[in-house]
Amino acid sequence: MTTILSFILVIGVLVFFHELGHFLAAKSVGVRVEKFYLGFNFFGLGWKKEHKGTEYGIGFFPLGGYVKLAGVIDESMDTEFSGAPDEFRSKNTLQKIWIMSAGVIMNFLLAILIFSHLTYQNGINEADPQAIVGQVIAEYPAANLGLKEGDQILSINGIQIADWEEMTAEIHPRPDEALQLTWIRSGVIMKGSITTESAKQLVGDKIVQQGVIGIVPILNHRYVTLIGSLNIGCERTWYILD
Repeated sequence: MTTILSFILVIGVLVFFHELGHFLAAKSVGVRVEKFYLGFNFFGLGWKKEHKGTEYGIGFFPLGGYVKLAGVIDESMDTEFSGAPDEFRSKNTLQKIWIMSAGVIMNFLLAILIFSHLTYQNGINEADPQAIVGQVIAEYPAANLGLKEGDQILSINGIQIADWEEMTAEIHPRPDEALQLTWIRSGVIMKGSITTESAKQLVGDKIVQQGVIGIVPILNHRYVTLIGSLNIGCERTWYILD
């Protein structure tokens, strides 16, 4: 029951902001909004109230919603068109495009707002650039070799490692290959052989096979300013869309 209610709540928020986008865009160019409903009022079931010429309502059937604009032929098959300046079909092409696309634009803005809010409230974890093990994943090659949290990788196959990026550049292109590792622990230099595992990972927009040994960098937590949170919100929204 909780899952169903949560699903309805999430859908309701998305639908509300989507329809609000159409509503505000229509108002901005002088189109009369006849109805604004959250949910569908099939058979007249639901709550409604008229205010300044617009009927606002909450339908009994929660999965959806709609905005009824004057002069739009929709599911109601209302074909009445008087040519009044406050009707949709009286507007120019750019104004129509603005009204029809405003719902999607509002959903994009909502996504940015949600990501920005979460970032501002919770902060972010940033990977430490040093090639120091922050966590060892059980049953992966690194754990079997005996690597521990705090170990610093010094070289792979004799190639000196300066930071985490250089380390992953040596490991990722070599799935299912044997590597010679050198690392330091509490001032003691240690060596060992390790065979990477092959794992599917997302690189850009492609899934590729990469070598992994099962270690995670040190994560440094920091809080972000409001402007910084908005930037991250935009970046994460764009990443999902890309």
